[in-house]
Amino acid sequence: MKDWKDILLQVLVSEEEGIQHRATHLLAAMMETSDSVAKEVVSSQMFEVLMAITKLEGEQHKGSVECAQHALECAAKLGLVQSTDS
Repeated sequence: MKDWKDILLQVLVSEEEGIQHRATHLLAAMMETSDSVAKEVVSSQMFEVLMAITKLEGEQHKGSVECAQHALECAAKLGLVQSTDS
């Protein structure tokens, strides 16, 4: 059986915007409620995918982009990454 991180990673990279949006929303909620999950995400490939999602352009990606940004903000609040906001 695959690890939860592997499964969620597969869903995060989905080409279907609705599926990707749900995955980013789920991941942001998980990171917001669990420091240990947030640490695991930051130390995995999911972190790179979240960063890439924040750079997607187009109205169809708006939901995914906002959720990915929220997930990264959660990581920054925990001191796991530095915020790029100035």
